[in-house]
Amino acid sequence: MLYKKILIAIDGGHHANAVIKTALELAKVTHAEIGLIHVLNPAIATVNLEVGMVNETMVQVILKQGENIINNAVKHCTGFTLTEFLPWGTPGTEILNVAQDWGADLIVLGTHAQTRLERFFMGSVAEHVVNRCSVSVLVVPERIEK
Repeated sequence: MLYKKILIAIDGGHHANAVIKTALELAKVTHAEIGLIHVLNPAIATVNLEVGMVNETMVQVILKQGENIINNAVKHCTGFTLTEFLPWGTPGTEILNVAQDWGADLIVLGTHAQTRLERFFMGSVAEHVVNRCSVSVLVVPERIEK
């Protein structure tokens, strides 16, 4: 199958470069357009979880960090038709929404080496996307050296 639109989900962690590299290798072969998405999570900017008050300074910090993550990823994407997405929301849900709205036929994202307990409490964005997605998903595992 030749992919026409590949959505690359990045979180800005050290594993993001491996995710981008993997997706771009595939895009080069299939001549696909690239979409870069980094989801800004409003829960991080919440001061009082009980009433949902948002710290406006934190909102600006999160937005600036997200812009930097996207800008750093864009540097790797020269030669590709590129669309950038920086939505606010829950990462797994927003990745699925953008993939559908943009018409992606492949989503590429990374997974972190989490323990079962960490996954239970924090959830897994990759797991959420894989279990709910209607298009192909390529999950790039994080390699941990022992």
